[in-house]
Amino acid sequence: MCRNLLPLVALTFAAGLSSSTALSQTLFNQAFNSSSTLADYINAATPSNGQFNAITSVANNTASISSGALVYAKNSSSSAGFSRTTDFSPTPSALLLQFDLSISGNSTEQSSSSEVVIQVGSGFSTSVGAESTSNVHSRIALNWTTTDGQWSIRRGGSAGASNVSANTTGTQTIRFYINNSGPTLNYLGIDNNNYSLINDAYDVWIGSSRAPNLTGVVATSGEVSLTDFKFTYASTAENAIITFDNLTITAIPEPASFVFITALATAASIAFRRQKPARLRTS
Repeated sequence: MCRNLLPLVALTFAAGLSSSTALSQTLFNQAFNSSSTLADYINAATPSNGQFNAITSVANNTASISSGALVYAKNSSSSAGFSRTTDFSPTPSALLLQFDLSISGNSTEQSSSSEVVIQVGSGFSTSVGAESTSNVHSRIALNWTTTDGQWSIRRGGSAGASNVSANTTGTQTIRFYINNSGPTLNYLGIDNNNYSLINDAYDVWIGSSRAPNLTGVVATSGEVSLTDFKFTYASTAENAIITFDNLTITAIPEPASFVFITALATAASIAFRRQKPARLRTS
C-alpha cells in the first residue's frame, strides 16, 4: 500500500470504530431458541455467555421454555427466579441490559417496588430472594394492573405514582441503561438521538420511548460494580405469567474510548487534507 494512502485508511478505520456498535462488547446473549429443555440454559459452575448459574422453578411458580422464550407462571405462594452470578469479563463500567417482556394472566394489581425485581450489581447469590441493597447498583420492579396483559415498570425500592412508567400491553423491548463509569455517559437511543446519563444512575426505555419517570434514576448503591444480574419473583407477589426473550447484556464503552477515537479521526483527517493531490495518484 502506498504510504501516502495511510491517512485515508486511518480516517476510514477511525470512522468505523466511532459507532457504538463497533466499540461495544456483548457480555451475555440468550434468545431461548436453541433448546426447549430448561436445564440446557443452566451451568452452575462455568456458564457460557448465554447461560445462567441458576433458573429456579417450583411447583406453584414454574419456569419453562415455551415458543422460544423463558416463561414464569405463578399461581400460588412460591418464589422463583433466575440469576447470573459468574462475573462478566471484563467488568463493564456501563452496560445495556435489553430484553423482550410481556405479562399476562394477571387479575390482581401488583404495585410493589421490591417483589418482582430485576437487579444488577455484584456478589449475588443463586437463591431466589432479592439481593441486599448493599450488593445492588441498580434495580427495577415489574408491576401490573387488574386488566389482563396490562403492565408497567417501577423504580426499584420506590413507591408512589411518580416512580412508575405508564401502563403498556403486549410484548415490549426493555432497554435498561446503567452508568457506573465515573463521568456522564453519552449513548445513542433507539430513536437515533443522543442521550446523557449521569454517573451512578440509570435510564429505562420501553419499546421506542424513554420512560419519563425512569430517566436519570439514582442508583441504589453507586459504589457497587456491574458484574451480576438477577430476576426475583417473590412468593408474596400477585399471580401472573411473565415472559422473557432475547436477553442481552452489552458493555457500553467508557467516554475515554470515544475521546481516543475522536482524536484519531481528527488527526487522520488533518493528515489527509495535507496530502497534495499528486501524491494520491497512482502510477
